[in-house]
Amino acid sequence: LAHFGYALTTRYPPVAGVLIAHAVESICRMRLNLKWPNDLMLHGKKTGGILVVSSRGYLITGIGINVNSHPEQFPREVAQRATSLSHEAARELPLSELIVAMVREFLAFFKDGGAAEASLMDEWVERSITLGRRVKLSLVEGIRELNALDINRETGELICEDDEGNLMSVSLGEVMD
Repeated sequence: LAHFGYALTTRYPPVAGVLIAHAVESICRMRLNLKWPNDLMLHGKKTGGILVVSSRGYLITGIGINVNSHPEQFPREVAQRATSLSHEAARELPLSELIVAMVREFLAFFKDGGAAEASLMDEWVERSITLGRRVKLSLVEGIRELNALDINRETGELICEDDEGNLMSVSLGEVMD
């Protein structure tokens, strides 16, 4: 982490989302979109998520993806909002190939010293289903409806505007659908 600088801990989740999207697309040939701060989306439904924790100078990255699940097995309240890669691809997917593809993406990124970080942050914006719309955000202080405008390329924070035209940066929260 020290090599990349502390700010990477806040920029890393969006970068990780794009790296995972690249890996999934190399196996599935379907474009993943991203929802701030950490959801992997396919055809408007959640297919996975990322959890990043910083501990003792390391970034621990948890990746959960519905690969070969069947949506009819999901709980009823989840089935309308979630999907799996195999369901959308209409075929079972090789889990080992997906894991190898993800490892390759992350290794290439870190081996290159994070040189692609700026372009990956820009790609996150291109893949975002959050930006450019009114969103309901679950924040520490409660639920707010705001206009999601952009992400701060330096911090990974969501830049929003309230109804009075005030800008705010959100670092912790969840976009609710």
